[in-house]
Amino acid sequence: MRTRRSTQHLLAAALTASALALTACGGTDPVTRTDVIDPVVQQDPTTPGSTPADTPADTPAGGPLTTVPIDFPIDAAADGEEPTSDGEVTVHGPARDEDGVGSLSLCGQDVVLPGQGDHAPDEALGYAVTGPEYYIGRSIQSFPTITAAVDRIAGLRTQVEACSTDTDDLGNTRQWRVFDADTGHDSLTFGYTYGPDSAPAGELFSVVRAGTALLALRFYAEYSPDSLERYGVPGSVDTVDLLAPEMCVFTAAGCGDGSGTTTIPDDVPLDDRLADMTGDGGAYAAAYHPDRTPH
Repeated sequence: MRTRRSTQHLLAAALTASALALTACGGTDPVTRTDVIDPVVQQDPTTPGSTPADTPADTPAGGPLTTVPIDFPIDAAADGEEPTSDGEVTVHGPARDEDGVGSLSLCGQDVVLPGQGDHAPDEALGYAVTGPEYYIGRSIQSFPTITAAVDRIAGLRTQVEACSTDTDDLGNTRQWRVFDADTGHDSLTFGYTYGPDSAPAGELFSVVRAGTALLALRFYAEYSPDSLERYGVPGSVDTVDLLAPEMCVFTAAGCGDGSGTTTIPDDVPLDDRLADMTGDGGAYAAAYHPDRTPH
């Protein structure tokens, strides 16, 4: 596994480009979202560190997955086109042994982010993209119970909130902040920017829990304190919006049919339904798809 130094380039190119575009176009500050409805939160309305009401403490979660499917779409892109390796961009994973978010220390203490530390190989998946002046890291890890996942993110929250300023291994002063990011989930968003004696740069981290799993995101760019909050945080929330719905397989509620996926049975009587159609719908089918119209 690779250990990436803090001077590596770590944030989504899309975020940097969006920031520049918004600045150039006179974009306004993001508006705090108030319309988020999260079935995971409604199903499991716990406060950090508490025991979920739907799962007894220290007992197996049962229905929710406790391993990470190898095809979990951790590499999903908002535009549907995942990046590929070329002369400037390098893609790592998705893979079980990919670092993803990588290692992190805060005020001299190691932070065990999802995908790091001791876990079975099938309990984690990592993905990363490196490019000019940016880095994207993503990791997802499953836990044996919902309670274990709740406790892990609660421990991370305590550790992060206890550190406001430290120095990295290259002597740069890092000024840490915790952000009130509206993800609609049990989550933690935090990051740092370098002090005034260093070149502009920083990193943003988000950890999101859904049921038995934690998803971690890591972005690096040439952030200032203002751009980290104005553009980095909303960009991270957008990525959460993209990936969190796929985490339904780790929740007690599942994804709608109890299997983690939504499927259509092979024996649905589509022909019968079509034969009963009247008006424009039936006329459209007869005119444009006569081969599919029942006789």
